[in-house]
Amino acid sequence: MADDLKLHHIPYYFEAVAKTSGGWSANTLQKAGAVLRAMDRHPAKRIILLDVDCRVTGDLAPLASLPCDVALFFMALRRKHRFYWLQLKPKAPPARLQPRSGTMLFAANATTRSLVETWVLYSRNAKIGDDDECTLAMALAQTGGLTV
Repeated sequence: MADDLKLHHIPYYFEAVAKTSGGWSANTLQKAGAVLRAMDRHPAKRIILLDVDCRVTGDLAPLASLPCDVALFFMALRRKHRFYWLQLKPKAPPARLQPRSGTMLFAANATTRSLVETWVLYSRNAKIGDDDECTLAMALAQTGGLTV
């Protein structure tokens, strides 16, 4: 990924973290802390979090300039072989959207910091089998006033 970022003249910072016991899902729980440390290092800058195995194929400026506190991808989850984007019928199951953390933007403001701090707390207290996206969903649900 560093080569991709250099090719597109995108400034970056990598943080090496030690693997923890508990497997892949337990290791993903370190993301929230990494974002919080990046916010501390660069308090006036927007932070883009990328999974280290991603490929950067173009300019990230359009992502960085989005007018929101946080930007991320949500995956719609299937229920009974259908997507329920809106609850149109009284007995229809509620919409299920799963936040994805592979590419995220974090604005430099107090609301975003509150989200990340809440994400850190949920990640530190995660149940066995929870991953970063599960704890992110809980933090998103707990952070009022957030523009996504």
